[in-house]
Amino acid sequence: MPAVQGHNQFAATYELIDAPRTARSDRLLLLRVRLHNTGDSPWPHRGATTVNLGYHWLAADGSIVDFNGLRVGLPNTVAPGEWVEVELQVEPPAPGDYLLAIDLVEENVAWFSQQGVDWLTTPITITPAAEDALRVCIIGQVCLIRDAVGNHMVDQARALQAQGYHVDILLEHVDPRQPADVREIMASISYEALRSSLGKPASNPHLRRAIENFRKADVFIFHYAVHYELFEAIQFIHHGVILVDYHGITPAHLWNSTDREYERLRASQAQLQLLRYADYAIAHSAYTRDELIATNTLAPERIIQMALPVDLRRFHPKQPSQALLKQYGIGQKRPLLLYVGRIAANKRIGDLVRALPLIREQFPDTMLLLVGDTRPADYALEAEQAKSLAAQLSVAEAVIFTGSVSDADLAQLYNLADLFVTASLHEGFCIPVIEAMASGVPVVGTRTTALPETIGDGGLTFTPQDPADLARQVLTILSSRTTEQPKEHRI
Repeated sequence: MPAVQGHNQFAATYELIDAPRTARSDRLLLLRVRLHNTGDSPWPHRGATTVNLGYHWLAADGSIVDFNGLRVGLPNTVAPGEWVEVELQVEPPAPGDYLLAIDLVEENVAWFSQQGVDWLTTPITITPAAEDALRVCIIGQVCLIRDAVGNHMVDQARALQAQGYHVDILLEHVDPRQPADVREIMASISYEALRSSLGKPASNPHLRRAIENFRKADVFIFHYAVHYELFEAIQFIHHGVILVDYHGITPAHLWNSTDREYERLRASQAQLQLLRYADYAIAHSAYTRDELIATNTLAPERIIQMALPVDLRRFHPKQPSQALLKQYGIGQKRPLLLYVGRIAANKRIGDLVRALPLIREQFPDTMLLLVGDTRPADYALEAEQAKSLAAQLSVAEAVIFTGSVSDADLAQLYNLADLFVTASLHEGFCIPVIEAMASGVPVVGTRTTALPETIGDGGLTFTPQDPADLARQVLTILSSRTTEQPKEHRI
């Protein structure tokens, strides 16, 4: 290949992290590449001659198959001596054996390889798509990491893939924190873009593949928990089986939020009428099944009650983590109440705080640990109000907000607790209840919506919005456990 004189003296080294040996022809590859600027000139990420990362496909003998692959920008200007990690989208060629060449490009000038910088090659075998595989298209608003609905969508996709289905997930927003193998089957698209693209090919190859699967899908699974525009696509599907996976809609009057959020929740109830386009629906509790039956949009025999599958491999009784006890300032013998979930208005965090002084009358050292993300504005407001209330009730030092925690820490936090508590006024299932019971932790929850059926005989329930009744139920369990072994020995 002839060299091309660039404007700058560039030099680079490439490191392909977790390089695959095989890939399917119907799946976009997401590769993590570490780039090190070993030259004398910075790599600008803006301007006419910005530096981007791209690739070339070569045949096994080194001849060019596709020279101009997809490109991705650098997150920032990379100075000499610095390195940066970039995720590269790679569109596979037809099935066969290839070399994938990773290369930087100085836009409007030349590829680095044309300026004397060696590219990085790795062999990849592209395998054909399984033409006889049934196609499933999962549709939702968003699939957040460490979120009950998001986790369920991912688990559902993986279970279907394990059974040989071809799966794509269409979302209005893709969470970049999801693992690469999950994002490879995800595509971000709006309702308008999907509707308009059905009559013409999309320019983005990742999107083009997802839309092609939407066109050819045998099964459509729409997840629904709140109003979102992409759900409207259920109206123009005229083939295959349509399933709505319903997670329950928080009643608008329980949400202490902006007028916009209130109206969105009201719109959710109206949009649920689109259930009439579905062939079947899944509800995860008797309570949410009754909600769907009440819409009169689908025959009751087509609404299937199915408990949410919960991966409990991480949750089991074990010794409390000394590091976490120290991190949160919790004495090993102090009674600990644990809440896990959204810090939202309908969760009634304030009722947990109001019950705490009543509990501390008999168990003075009791603490309340609240696990959940407090960064969103609505959740931050709830957290501040709860902290203010705790100060007024003179229990501020006993109320701890952890913020968002890792999956590993979450499993260990259950092992610190004497009880799991929730004062929520609306639950379609409540996965933390199951996680707590699997960890050997009894539950006290509100006697409303789906909570009584989820708790079953694994705990006690109390009257909604009644902190005194909540305290009574907690004291019943704490008193019964004073004659038992300390929690560090309950394994």
